[in-house]
Amino acid sequence: MNFGRLTLVILFAAKIAASLDVRSLNSIEEIIEFVAEVADSINGEKLNAAEKLVNSFRIDGYRNYGEVVRKYFAEFPHKTVTDQQIEELKNYIAKIDNAWIKFTSEEAKAELGEFVKLLPEISGKLYSIYVGNGQDIKGFPTQVATDRKFSICLITENDQLRLRKLHQIFILSELRGFILSLKASEDPQKAAARAVFHAQQYLQATRQGFLKKWNYHRKCDPRKDIRGETFSEFLGLFQGVIVNELQTNSVDASHCKDDCSAVDYLRIVRCYDAVDNTGTIIHCHAKPCNGILHACIDVGNVKTCEMNENSDRRFSWLRSVKDDTSKLLCPGRVVEMYRTRYKEIFHCSVCKCICAEQDGNSTAMRTISLIPQFADIRRNMVMTGVRFAEKDRMFHLQIEQAELGPFGEIVPDTAEWKELGDFQYDPAEEGSFSMKKGEEFVKLTEFIDFSFVTLDQRTINLDEIFADPGQVLIGVRFVFNGMDDAFELQIKSWPVNLETGKLAEGNPSDVEWIGWENSKMRSECYNRPRSTIDLEDANEPLRTNKWNEALLVPNLRLMIRATNFQNDLHQHTIPYLDLQPVTYSTAKIPLGGLQIFYKRVKGYGGFLAFRIFGFDFTEDFRWKMSTSQFNKYRPFFHENLILQESSE
Repeated sequence: MNFGRLTLVILFAAKIAASLDVRSLNSIEEIIEFVAEVADSINGEKLNAAEKLVNSFRIDGYRNYGEVVRKYFAEFPHKTVTDQQIEELKNYIAKIDNAWIKFTSEEAKAELGEFVKLLPEISGKLYSIYVGNGQDIKGFPTQVATDRKFSICLITENDQLRLRKLHQIFILSELRGFILSLKASEDPQKAAARAVFHAQQYLQATRQGFLKKWNYHRKCDPRKDIRGETFSEFLGLFQGVIVNELQTNSVDASHCKDDCSAVDYLRIVRCYDAVDNTGTIIHCHAKPCNGILHACIDVGNVKTCEMNENSDRRFSWLRSVKDDTSKLLCPGRVVEMYRTRYKEIFHCSVCKCICAEQDGNSTAMRTISLIPQFADIRRNMVMTGVRFAEKDRMFHLQIEQAELGPFGEIVPDTAEWKELGDFQYDPAEEGSFSMKKGEEFVKLTEFIDFSFVTLDQRTINLDEIFADPGQVLIGVRFVFNGMDDAFELQIKSWPVNLETGKLAEGNPSDVEWIGWENSKMRSECYNRPRSTIDLEDANEPLRTNKWNEALLVPNLRLMIRATNFQNDLHQHTIPYLDLQPVTYSTAKIPLGGLQIFYKRVKGYGGFLAFRIFGFDFTEDFRWKMSTSQFNKYRPFFHENLILQESSE
């Protein structure tokens, strides 16, 4: 080969290589450019360059695309998409796989012509499977996207990821068939027209599937509830207590109003001291109320089983003093409390109240971290998951991050849960926190870095928030909205070059946080006033064996409170927090949205949990052809165009 010819071959190869990459498979314009470059002025060097380029494509490392069908569809839970459909699809793809491997070798060229005679039938079968018939049989991507899920708990991969892999299988198989046809000297115009219109119809069918996709993920209830592992609570924050009026810090301790409502917003400052027929009764609470009393109601003369100070509960049962309790188990001590008569003048009621723990010396779990959690964008990391985490007496948001690669795919084996840091609690006054920075602990600022849940600030807004269009999530935080008197979720999104996978340069602090008020992708649910979920008469969440129902409509709110008295004696703080990690377990995807929601069995306290939304790749599929391109190839394509609107 002379130097001039060698230079020409190199130029051909470079031009063809530059005309096609993985993202090109999503654009009919770029597919046409590649097909035209090979078919319009066909020669051996150009065809060889195209063959080498197409041969270099691997899907998840597989050269045999039938294996990708097995991985993402045969082994994935399915219902309305049948095993027979998947097996048929796999077999037709495998025929092209086998032919490609066989006929790209020089020794098998003699048999290529026979295979190419069968290729239109194989290609046509794949075409009808993928595109459908335009009427009662939907395209395969739409069937996959609308397939009834066995259970959200079984989903390990995002539908978009599976549909993208499916699309790559079909486009690359079509291009393999196109090149094999040219190698067997088929009419290049017919081969090109078949490749172009099949690709265009595949793109349109893929996009239709994307519009129906299941693009979110959340966790179902675990098989077993394990405190500290699958769930936690604001333990001891709001909890029922039995108190006599005389024990409170009323203006004059010697004057009772015989009215439990007068005890609201008072404190327990002394032990119960009374005289009955048996003598003097003195009772000091095993677990002090380090805060204020509220929701107080008269209960008359009662006896209770008071638990020790290390128990999650203050008492396990309550009965009238007249009731026979000899058969009731009491793992603590039985305490009797009577409505007392003071100095023969004043009556002091026995009240059941809720203690709101909010003093610095409280041991209750009562703090939400407001510290933002960011993916490390300097390492090209993006958010791929989120969870509640309990650490150092605070509830935190913790994120999973992973490296973003070309074409919006996550680099395998790069996912990690980002460390939260170390914190110290100081019980002085109302309590405060410090965070370790270097070798020292630096004091944090309330309402900026953390916030206590108190009687006056205990509302949580349940919102669904999406990244700006074309951006991925890199950060999340809780804030306390003073205007709304509520804790709420905010996210931070970041621009990305999908082709290279590179995040834009810049400083995240220069970008505005996105909340429900300023989101560009806000749900219509925000066009009406926010609704409140009432937990006033809810039982302890673990006292039911039923599955919790997720309330996924956004623009709701709820108030953190104690469980009901009838079933649980106000002994727990609800809702609980679901600690399970919310991420795709086998194949990660960049996130495009996040939701905090409430799930419950009716009548029970339920759980707060997260739902994640994958980055939306729908608009990345560009299927429309120009009129000139349509007119160029249509005369040589003799199959039906099932999906119309093929020109613009």
